[in-house]
Amino acid sequence: MTTLLQDLRYGLRMLRKSPGFTAIAVLTLALGIGANTAIFSIVNAVLLRPLAFPQSERLVFLTSRLEPRPGVSTRFAVSYPDFFDWRSNATSFTAMASYHGDSFTLTGLEQPLHVTGATVSGDFFAVLDTKPLLGRWFTREEEKPGTRVVVLSHDLWQSMYHGDPGIVGRAITMDKQSYIVVGVMPAAFSFPLDDTPPKVWRTFAVEGETSDPKSEPQPPSGAPIS
Repeated sequence: MTTLLQDLRYGLRMLRKSPGFTAIAVLTLALGIGANTAIFSIVNAVLLRPLAFPQSERLVFLTSRLEPRPGVSTRFAVSYPDFFDWRSNATSFTAMASYHGDSFTLTGLEQPLHVTGATVSGDFFAVLDTKPLLGRWFTREEEKPGTRVVVLSHDLWQSMYHGDPGIVGRAITMDKQSYIVVGVMPAAFSFPLDDTPPKVWRTFAVEGETSDPKSEPQPPSGAPIS
């Protein structure tokens, strides 16, 4: 113990004699510790800690890839037509859903509120198998253009709608359009797993509302999960 204390005193004296070196050493250690903490947090959340969904080990993330080209990312979003084909012809999966991150503006409140969210297919919540706290999931019928329904996060329900259990079945205004609330998710539910938790989910029905009834919805910026 005496030797350790002597070594510590000697080390502190040397650090005081070289303040420049001390500052660089401390900064290097701080950056190294910060980087390792960030990497461990990601690895722990993605690889070590199970996802907060029932039977999460059965979930698979699918995407599309281009032919390899130097300097060009080969991974890209899955188009809706491809997703519909995959879902129709899938034999290895129980269910398949598509999603992409989105953002919306809620009005009709005390003041407009910009929130993050997601645009999803009708089977989205069924694939994740997480029961809503109030109301119900989306249905595949609600993917069709002309259908405007939303599911709220627990946080948004509490903060902006005061935890009103009568919110299900009510209309809210989002991006200047009226949507019917069909459900509220539990507090622990969050997906996509981004830095900013989603506040609201809608189906991609609205993205198919164009002047040309034969036109296809625009491709999402996300990918299906199954």
